[in-house]
Amino acid sequence: AGERMSRVRVAIVGAGAYGLSLAAHLGAMGISYRIFGQPMRFWSNIAAAGDGRYLKSFCFGADLSTPRSGFSFADFSRPRGLETFEPCLMRDFASYGIWFQEQIVPRVETTNVVNLQRMENAFSITLSGGEQVTADSVVLATGLANFAQIPDVLRSLPNGIVTHTSEIRLFS
Repeated sequence: AGERMSRVRVAIVGAGAYGLSLAAHLGAMGISYRIFGQPMRFWSNIAAAGDGRYLKSFCFGADLSTPRSGFSFADFSRPRGLETFEPCLMRDFASYGIWFQEQIVPRVETTNVVNLQRMENAFSITLSGGEQVTADSVVLATGLANFAQIPDVLRSLPNGIVTHTSEIRLFS
């Protein structure tokens, strides 16, 4: 699972929590896949804002999914002396996701998908380096990064005045 090949059963676009969890399950079932994207990029970018950002969920609800035991958020946090109940720092969650990826899904390809087309019985995928991949199925696990909304009434204001909270790195 996860080997480089030009034809694959499943292509996963996005290497965040959902993409990594799906790859963990496909790999455990012996289903060939390739996963594309920067691991935990969205959460790592939010975490860069500092220690004042927390998950809304409890730590026990922040587990990435895998059929293997020993890879929960608490399993990551306990030996590092981190909180295992609440509040959960986004920085810790992002670090957990990267640890999970390194342990469970080591073959993430940090390239971008630049084109995706439906063919008769498969999908044609073009990667940023020009490689062509054919996949029987494609899962788009692109997360929330591209869905930030700014109300129309505010869009005409200069960039320095209006910023979506997902783009704020330092609150000072």
